[in-house]
Amino acid sequence: AAGFQVSFPQGAYYLFVDYTRVPALENMTSMQAAMFLLEKVGVACVPGDNFFGKDSKETTNKYLRFAACRSYEDLEEAARRFEKLAAV
Repeated sequence: AAGFQVSFPQGAYYLFVDYTRVPALENMTSMQAAMFLLEKVGVACVPGDNFFGKDSKETTNKYLRFAACRSYEDLEEAARRFEKLAAV
């Protein structure tokens, strides 16, 4: 939703997403995007580049990691908050 491309986990409780198709975030670094989501949308995540080694050939500055180990109500609220991205 909201343009995120999700890499679905296989047995984990987090989502690793490519945010570069989200218009409000597309020109930001992963740190800038994470801070924007926290400050403007009210949803916390971690920049994805923290999860790759220094020698990784993967382009790391386009991912965010969201933990889904919250209550169903909290996850629904996060989904509602993502609707704010359309207004930005």
